[in-house]
Amino acid sequence: MANFVDDGMPSAREEWPEGTLEGLEQFRQGDVVPSPLFVYFGSPGAPLVGTSKRYGQSQSADMPMMVDPVDAAPWAMITTATCDIAEPDVFRPRKPFVQVAPVVDLAHLDGGQRGHIANGNMVHFVHLPALHLHTSGFWVADLRFDQPVEKSWLARQRPVQGFGSETEQEVVGEALSWLRRRPAMGSAFIERVQQPLNDALESLRRTDKALWKTVDREIAEWAVDCDSRLEPTRAKIVLLSAVEVLSGECVRWWRETVDRLRACAEKTLIIAGPEFQRLDEITVTEYRELTVLGKPHRSLSKG
Repeated sequence: MANFVDDGMPSAREEWPEGTLEGLEQFRQGDVVPSPLFVYFGSPGAPLVGTSKRYGQSQSADMPMMVDPVDAAPWAMITTATCDIAEPDVFRPRKPFVQVAPVVDLAHLDGGQRGHIANGNMVHFVHLPALHLHTSGFWVADLRFDQPVEKSWLARQRPVQGFGSETEQEVVGEALSWLRRRPAMGSAFIERVQQPLNDALESLRRTDKALWKTVDREIAEWAVDCDSRLEPTRAKIVLLSAVEVLSGECVRWWRETVDRLRACAEKTLIIAGPEFQRLDEITVTEYRELTVLGKPHRSLSKG
């Protein structure tokens, strides 16, 4: 049986529809384009979201469902890697689709939530800081929905800049990389380390905003050295800093917090640390031996 993705594909660059490959050269990962119609396959008989519930008023069988254009955002963000869009220098491009994610306005969120998103702490959302120059709002790409569109459609669109610079735009690749490679951790780790740590950080944010900002700024990533990700019995917490010298208050907060985690953990999970390492001093080998978990308040899959 032929692969529908390959079926009908041009056998060489010059056989692609006129202007398509040239039109694709203007796009990069993270660029914003007018929104296509968003469609997904769902179960209106057991709906999870509003679109499915509306279909469920008259349908019950599993079926493709189109998001009402009234509910959809005016834009979508390209999530495909830049080198896979126009496939430059490839004699026979083999990728007829690119992926796009819906862009939504989250201006209704409070300042703290918007700050989390803007700082990359809610990784399934990517803030597009330059879009408010086109339309007022707090515009965010929602990476929970990623839809293919044919490249010939994309080539005929005009890109809108969602970022002020190439450096800012790199956050898109970083977020997508984290979503796809984040480690699956067992429930024992989530319940005894990850969730209590998130709760402690949230409590700190509410009660001592200045210290919370210090902790958030000085600790770039956290990691664990554990004997197993899914069924850990030993986990050492490692804090990776982006500053030359950690403040005493940041070190003290982390030590006290890990002490509380240790006191509450069951004997089946031994919690060690915290150990503090500078990102510019740790070796590549040491870094790769750790399970790096990103910012401390990022969520993890339970696997």
